Amino acid sequence: GSATNGGAVLVNSDASFTMVGGNIVGNNSVEFGGGVRVDGGCFTMLDGTVAGNTSARGGGIYVSGTMNMSGGTIDGNTASAYGGGIHTGTATVSVTGGLISNNKAVKNYGGGIGVSQSADVTLENCTITGNSGAKGGGVYDYGKLTINEGTIISDNTANGDETGGGGIFVNKAATLTMNGG
Repeated sequence: GSATNGGAVLVNSDASFTMVGGNIVGNNSVEFGGGVRVDGGCFTMLDGTVAGNTSARGGGIYVSGTMNMSGGTIDGNTASAYGGGIHTGTATVSVTGGLISNNKAVKNYGGGIGVSQSADVTLENCTITGNSGAKGGGVYDYGKLTINEGTIISDNTANGDETGGGGIFVNKAATLTMNGG
């Protein structure tokens, strides 16, 4: 599918979408969320695949609301600007499992995940690998990021003119807390 916002799925305020399996593949959004856009609602990803989607912000998923991911794969999505796999607005995101891989933020930051200034993101028991962005190939943190036990962030690349943070880039005024081993 193709749309201005939410190429395949748009989750509005007070709505919820639970993905238990299946594929959201090859969709396009001009602005936010090539595969899924959460606009005040809640997206729960238990399993399935979000892959090969494109958008300016949030090639795979754009969250301005709540997202809980405990399984599944976000792979091979592209953002022309921010957050190849996932990009956040004002959001609470919890990733407690699953794989975020091979996503790209072409011009800017957050190949795997782009954490905005007004977001709170927690990672635990998940893998973020093979992603690329100008800054923060794996994760770009401009908000609040907590990384707990079992999280693997590896083989990501920062490849812009002002590169930094192949794995994680922590911007000014952001917070990063790492717990466990």
